[in-house]
Amino acid sequence: MLENLVDLDLSHNNMLGPISAQMGMLRSLGQLLLEANKFSGSIPSSFGNLSFLQNINLSNNKLGSTIPPSLFRLNKLITLDVSHNSIAGALPDDVSGLRQIDLSSNFLVGSILESFGQLDMLTYINLPHKSFKGSIPDPLRKLGSLASLDLSFNNLSGIIPMFLANFTYLTTLNLSFNRLEGKIPEGVVFSNITLQSLIGNAGLCGAQRLGVPPCLDRSRSSNKQLLKILLPTLILASSAIVICLYLWFGKKTKEGTEQCFC
Repeated sequence: MLENLVDLDLSHNNMLGPISAQMGMLRSLGQLLLEANKFSGSIPSSFGNLSFLQNINLSNNKLGSTIPPSLFRLNKLITLDVSHNSIAGALPDDVSGLRQIDLSSNFLVGSILESFGQLDMLTYINLPHKSFKGSIPDPLRKLGSLASLDLSFNNLSGIIPMFLANFTYLTTLNLSFNRLEGKIPEGVVFSNITLQSLIGNAGLCGAQRLGVPPCLDRSRSSNKQLLKILLPTLILASSAIVICLYLWFGKKTKEGTEQCFC
């Protein structure tokens, strides 16, 4: 009888214990809402059988272990929210047609998935507090529909990629508390960005309104370094020339005086 069930909403209850693996038998399910309960244990791998599933919300529970790779292979899945759990480990290497993904407040580790670049319709990425490391991957430049990106409180390094300044629909960007450095790009989302979205990256430089140091002109910086090296040498050389000329003129003057007495 439940095989034809399309929507299942059990959210905001006090349901305890593991999520039943038998939910994977509800093959017509398009929406599964289990958020704000007290479910524990792991996410059933049987969810990979829900081929019609478009929206799944497991947030604000006590779920642990890892995210089953089969969950990312659901072709119709649009929204995945597993935020505020105790999910650990690395993310799967393969994802498919998601548009919104929220993995915040878990214990995920590793580098940001370069496979996210395959999700050209993705509009929302929320990955704060993940201990992600490495640079912001170049494949993310393909996400032209992205409207919100939160990578705060990670361990990201390198520069802020210029392609983020070309995202027309990007209105929310948070890169605070990482190890990013270099010049803050200009344009689109960066035109209205505030210090709160960039704070905690000591190596950033850019516009004065953002409260970061100005970026030094590389050519001027190089010239200053060269001048610091050459200036002492020039001073010593000039001093040597002056002394030599002084001694030479002193000698000539002495010789002229001696000739007069003769």
